[in-house]
Amino acid sequence: MKIKMTVCLLINVLSLALVLSCSSDDTSQSTYIQQGNDLLMQGEEEKAIAIFDQAIDANPNQAETYVIRGIAYLTIDPNISLIDFNKAIEINPEYVDAYLQRGNFYFNRAFALGDSSDLELAMKDFDTVIEIEPDNSEGFNKRARIHILAGNKNQGLFDLNDAIRHNPLNAEALVDRGMLLGDLAQEETGVDPDLKESSCDDLSSIPDLTNDALIIQDAMDLFLLYKC
Repeated sequence: MKIKMTVCLLINVLSLALVLSCSSDDTSQSTYIQQGNDLLMQGEEEKAIAIFDQAIDANPNQAETYVIRGIAYLTIDPNISLIDFNKAIEINPEYVDAYLQRGNFYFNRAFALGDSSDLELAMKDFDTVIEIEPDNSEGFNKRARIHILAGNKNQGLFDLNDAIRHNPLNAEALVDRGMLLGDLAQEETGVDPDLKESSCDDLSSIPDLTNDALIIQDAMDLFLLYKC
């Protein structure tokens, strides 16, 4: 299930581009970004990057555009993605989405290369997200994953509870908590019925919260695994 968790991260990174398209106050910038987003969602990363290049040429001081271009570069040259995320943070040190995307980058690179130092960098970025926005559900969710991978399951559960408290519709956090509770339920001798019930409640709620087929499939796979 850890592999599926990572895949979901990569897919949701790409979906953020549509959200960022609404953040520009400049009409020409918004036009460039919308065109680039459309190409990105069609799988035309190189064409999208060319459009984002034009947006940056028109306004090189807009952090959002660097983040979106960084997302587009993830499947072409991840090193440039990191440069763009860093540039966005340089322009706007309070820009939460830049830290989220850079944290996602480090998290996924840690899986790809097996480098624990990248997990530490990801943790710092998610910590920063929460410092800037103490009610940022995604920040708590992503930080929880690192705690769980490090074996700090109780801290991971605290963060997942906060993620869901700040956004009860956060389907990814509910899947993660359902998985964690399901694992905890089976750690002791026999199965803890209360933890199992809580796990099943989280997992069974997912189809009503999202249309994302991968998240729903993860939830249903876990639902069957834990014999809900």
